[in-house]
Amino acid sequence: MTVFRLAKRYRPALWAKVVPVLDGVAAQVSSTLRGHVAGRFTTLVAGRRARSYEIEFTRDGKDLVERIVFVLDGRREYQLLCRFEPDGKSPACTDFLASFRLA
Repeated sequence: MTVFRLAKRYRPALWAKVVPVLDGVAAQVSSTLRGHVAGRFTTLVAGRRARSYEIEFTRDGKDLVERIVFVLDGRREYQLLCRFEPDGKSPACTDFLASFRLA
């Protein structure tokens, strides 16, 4: 998990404007990883709307999925990240997201 300070305070009313920005960030990350965004959706994390992305890529000949979830709260942006093999099972990632609480 990484926490960033936002330049402006986030309010839930801004969600429709924030989603395209987060989509762009995920596209940049996928480009850096030389992969592609295989999934994007809105979900709930810690009782908040969150934006989740699954980026598929190959590293050292191994196929991987990187899940990035953005949770916005006031002046904070939480980036939750986990990486797993694309076997359809990621219990550690699911448990991590379920255990996340806002500071």
